[in-house]
Amino acid sequence: MAQMELLPTKSYRALKERLEEAMEGINAIIYGPPSTEKSFVLEALCRKFRAARREVIYAYCCPRCTLTQLYRTIAAAAGIEVRSQHRWGCRYAVLNYLQSRPEPPAIVLDEAQHLDVDALEGVRELHDLTRREDRRGCGIILAGSHRLLQEFLHPARRPRLEQMLSRFPYRIQLQGMTKEEILTLAAKAFGNGKPAVLSEAQQNALLERCTVDDPYHLGPDGKPEPRKYYSSRRLIEYVRQQKKNVKAAHAE
Repeated sequence: MAQMELLPTKSYRALKERLEEAMEGINAIIYGPPSTEKSFVLEALCRKFRAARREVIYAYCCPRCTLTQLYRTIAAAAGIEVRSQHRWGCRYAVLNYLQSRPEPPAIVLDEAQHLDVDALEGVRELHDLTRREDRRGCGIILAGSHRLLQEFLHPARRPRLEQMLSRFPYRIQLQGMTKEEILTLAAKAFGNGKPAVLSEAQQNALLERCTVDDPYHLGPDGKPEPRKYYSSRRLIEYVRQQKKNVKAAHAE
């Protein structure tokens, strides 16, 4: 299985709703543990939106991403020509492009926990300076690990980021696939597009292999509440290995 199929999972619906609203200039912070479909679904949704001629920029933030690197990352993702690699040259090129579009594009910044404080302030500026009389500026989605929200709320950072946080009304915690979702996806993968019938033993083996502990999940009170979830990444590897074993057995 080269790539996971997009299923209308709970995570998919939450991400699609936030991206739809980002097209209207509404910002969101999306966070969660690895393999909760953030990057895969966001990239796929961005491709789908662009195919429908809806402007959205998907950019992947590098480790220790500075303000200048943020501008360069967005410029590279959007195909913006940058004549100077200095901060103000990059800033001018990106802002000029965003302000010149018929409608402010939505911007998805993946692995946003890598953004330093200056870069986060730059995110707020991008939203504010692309605002128009009849609508908000560029809608921005910050997606990343649990650390993303922790970085915002850290006592040493929060005072400086209060203005930035006020622009982000949605803070969505993704929780991974449910048992039903991962079994449905697995059945389609093993059936080569048509749902296969998995025995109880096969289901139990699959669920055990795809279960992951999330020690950083936040409960309703905002405090850590460890839980388990099902990993789409582990499912990909499990299905790949099972198909490899079957192929090897047939070759003997």
